Amino acid sequence: SLSLHARTRYGASDFGHRFFDDVDIDSFDDLVLRSSAQDWYRTMFRDGMIQTLTRHMDLDGQAYRPAVVFLNGEYWGIHNIREKLNEDYLADHYEVTDDQVEIIEGTWGGQSEHYDALDDFLDANDLASPEAFAEVSQRLDVDQYTNYLIAEIYSANGDWPGNNLKLWRPLAAEGRWRWMLFDTDFGFGGNSNGQTSSNILAQALQPNASGWPNPPWSTKLFRALIENEGFRHTFIQRMAVHTATTFDPERTLGVIDSLQANIAPEIPRHKERWPRSISFGDDWNTL
Repeated sequence: SLSLHARTRYGASDFGHRFFDDVDIDSFDDLVLRSSAQDWYRTMFRDGMIQTLTRHMDLDGQAYRPAVVFLNGEYWGIHNIREKLNEDYLADHYEVTDDQVEIIEGTWGGQSEHYDALDDFLDANDLASPEAFAEVSQRLDVDQYTNYLIAEIYSANGDWPGNNLKLWRPLAAEGRWRWMLFDTDFGFGGNSNGQTSSNILAQALQPNASGWPNPPWSTKLFRALIENEGFRHTFIQRMAVHTATTFDPERTLGVIDSLQANIAPEIPRHKERWPRSISFGDDWNTL
């Protein structure tokens, strides 16, 4: 993948264009030309599909638009234009300056005093208690986190929750943590852990896994929250609703088919340029 950064020494200080129809932003400081990561071997749009499918769920994710890339006039194949999940993204979407937010990723410990305090609170309190749950709700956006869990679990992201983790909060007394959705290429059948038969719910609640993809630190918050009866009922009911609406098979297939059609004419030339791409199966249409 290629990161694009606008710099005044090159000319304009931003990319002055509305790249995404569903994002009301007319200029960007940073963009990513994403190679589709692990899905480079498969469909070239799996993460874009999952994020398109869940765009309405109050998730801090990345808009998606496919592109054909040329570097110094040389054909470089299909890449996906994506928003870059950094301080500029938050400034564009939430009207905060880069010194008004904190972002942490990967293993949480030591990156944020605020999150470390939350982690200590989880160790010392049972969230089955309404009072303890209310306190945690002041520190993280539980409603948004629930949506994030549903998107990751239903999509069967086999490279999660111990990887591809990023969250942020405004640096204010009332600032609460929100989760960012990205790099879901192992979902929707993207690897052996991300199949329809994969129990990602159990994976996300495993208390004693030894490592990837779900070490204990990565499942700790969800395990603590699920002990609260109100949260548990909300999670179950909301998952059921999204199963019947967001992830309804007819809707899902419609999104897949529309995104497939967008890049289908370019696939032969991309495959000729990169023979190892789209090589996981015999035919692109089966991936």
